[in-house]
Amino acid sequence: MRAAVLGRPRGLTIESRPALQPGSGEVVIRVTAAGLCGTDYRIWSGDRPVRYPLVMGHEFVGTVLGTGAGVGDLRAGQRVAVEPNYSCGACPLCREGNRNLCLSRTAVGIDVDGGFAEHARVPARCCWVAPPDIADETLMLTEPSPSWCGRCGAPSRRPASRRPCSAWAASGSSRSRS
Repeated sequence: MRAAVLGRPRGLTIESRPALQPGSGEVVIRVTAAGLCGTDYRIWSGDRPVRYPLVMGHEFVGTVLGTGAGVGDLRAGQRVAVEPNYSCGACPLCREGNRNLCLSRTAVGIDVDGGFAEHARVPARCCWVAPPDIADETLMLTEPSPSWCGRCGAPSRRPASRRPCSAWAASGSSRSRS
């Protein structure tokens, strides 16, 4: 598997890495599109400290390649958008339902390897099944869109299940990728 690996600030190289295997509760995704944002730039330039080496990329989508033990709601071949932040699930904040405030939150592409690679491994609970009629390049914008909604005062809604989120369709594109 090829990956863009940041070995030091401003030191990005394309490297061959071993194939990823999903652990319990995890999936491996074939990355089909990944976004580049200001956070990635700050990591690349060294302005945001990270551990090296790191595969950056927290805004990405792809197709499930494989699932680990205990993953029952996703299957190989499904297109997914990746939610890049996940909580520990065990601390008092998580147990009371405030996972977004978890002090042990992990950010894919920042704290652990992310989507600037052919494949990425993430917890299954971070994957949202994608509607078939939205292009990967548009779907990739689902990660930053809640931030936009919060900044412009629009209500932010998170789907209760893995069915397609209606906010994705609001991105302005309903074309299929050929």
